[in-house]
Formats: sequence, structure tokens, C-alpha cells
Amino acid sequence: MRLTPAQYDQYYASLGIQRSDLRSAEVLTLAELPRDVTLSEVDRTYVLGILEQWNGIEDPRMRVDAAGAMERRVLQGRHPDQRQSGAWAAFLMLGRVRDCEARRETMHRIALGELVPEPPRPRKPRAPARTSAARGK
Repeated sequence: MRLTPAQYDQYYASLGIQRSDLRSAEVLTLAELPRDVTLSEVDRTYVLGILEQWNGIEDPRMRVDAAGAMERRVLQGRHPDQRQSGAWAAFLMLGRVRDCEARRETMHRIALGELVPEPPRPRKPRAPARTSAARGK
């Protein structure tokens, strides 16, 4: 299902995301990582793939949303094998989003291994839905 432009406007307005939240639409590259950062080939490939997707997004609001989604993915900690590379990707993307300096610093600390997000809490199993046969009907 494709959303109409008006539906996109409504969706991003409900999230509080505006076009002006993106400070720069310049292409992101690995050259923007801190000088002392060396990525493994696997991490480099992962981050480049994320940046390729980011750079292909035309709507500034979608870029802001994508940066937040990457940050949430890292913070949820469900993919510890991709934590460092995901944090570097989020670090780069959040650098383009207005007022995200503290969030970007958190991603920097996670990428360096100085901060480890709490693992997700196990979910409580839900009781199976009762059917009419289970109620004795």
C-alpha cells in the first residue's frame, strides 16, 4: 500500500518530524567517521549498505525517520553482532539531524564499546485466545 503525499504529511506531523529537522541533505560517507575508527570488512559492508539506502532517500522527513529507526535498533540490542556497525551508521545519520548531539554521542559511546545497551526484557507469554469451543459452547 502506497501512501498519498497527504497521508505522508499527516504521518510525519503525528511523529513531530519536519523537513527542517534534516540539517543537510549531503551524501553520507565513511570519511565522516572519526579518524581513529577502523571498521572490519563485515562492518564496513554493513555500514556502507545502510548509507547507500540513506543516500537514496529523497524526502528529508524519511531520512530523519530512518536515523531514528537505526538508533532504536541499536538501543534495543536484539542484534549484538551488528551493534557496533549499527551504532556507527546511526552516529553518521544523526549527525545530519537537528538537535541530536546527545543521541549521536550515545551512539558514539556504544560503537566504541564504552556503553552497552541493556538487553531487551523477555516478554511474558500471552495466554492463548479463548475460542468458542474452549468456552464450552
